[in-house]
This record gives sequence, C-alpha cells and structure tokens, in this order.
Amino acid sequence: MITCKVGNDCGCGFKNTGANYSEVWNDIHKLLDKKVDCEECNLHGHDEVNGLRDHVGVGIGKKPHNLELYKRWVKEVNCVWDKCIKNGICKES
Repeated sequence: MITCKVGNDCGCGFKNTGANYSEVWNDIHKLLDKKVDCEECNLHGHDEVNGLRDHVGVGIGKKPHNLELYKRWVKEVNCVWDKCIKNGICKES
C-alpha cells in the first residue's frame, strides 16, 4: 500500500490526497453486475455506490455527479440512521 500525500483538511473528516480511484469505483460496479443477479438489488446497489462516491467527492469539495441521486442517497442514509436509533440498535453514548 502506498502512503498518500495528505493535502488540505476538507472538514467533516475528509482530507484531499489528490488520489484518483475512478478505476476502483468502476470495478465495484462491475462486481455488482457480476455477483448481484436480483435486478432490484443490483439497481439499488449501483445507487448506493454512486451515492457513496458522490459523498466522498463532495467531502473533498467536488460537485456531485448527480445531485438528485445524491440528495436521495443522503435522505436514505439519514432515514436508516433514525430508524437505527429509534429501534435501539444504534445507541448514542
């Protein structure tokens, strides 16, 4: 594993290293297509990966690739977190 040159602290836990991992994101999409044969699950998986990819990009100061998808993804993440807290699965300390 290489040591990244850590650049600016972008806030919210993100630091810009200047690294480009586009190929990794593309590999994840290919893996989904290869291993997830349920169409509904496959589509949702791609949305999850795209949402996470946009989240990382936004975290280091880039614009999301798809603003509407990113907004839906953030809403979904917040909904799941709220459900986790309400059900007592994720107890805040």
